[in-house]
Amino acid sequence: MTGFSSGNERGTPFRVGNFLRRNLKPVALKAGITDFTHRATRRTCGTYFQRHGKAKDAQAHLRHSTLSMTGLYMKAIPEQIKAAVESLHREFFGENETGSVN
Repeated sequence: MTGFSSGNERGTPFRVGNFLRRNLKPVALKAGITDFTHRATRRTCGTYFQRHGKAKDAQAHLRHSTLSMTGLYMKAIPEQIKAAVESLHREFFGENETGSVN
């Protein structure tokens, strides 16, 4: 596949722990997230994936052997929480309800 690399810049396999420590955690710390983990990224992916596919699709994407495991990763986001997060986002980034900048 073009653009796909199964290894690092030296051609050796990626180690998830190294990528997390060297790349993702520093970005998370800059954003104020001190407890960033690999599992957090999988849970976030599972939660947001449910908007775009069925539970069986998420199961395949996350490579779970059982649908019950996938269910642990797919959390519902209550509308009240979603509205509060979107409001906070608008406050931080100066966007109005339509998405244009104030």
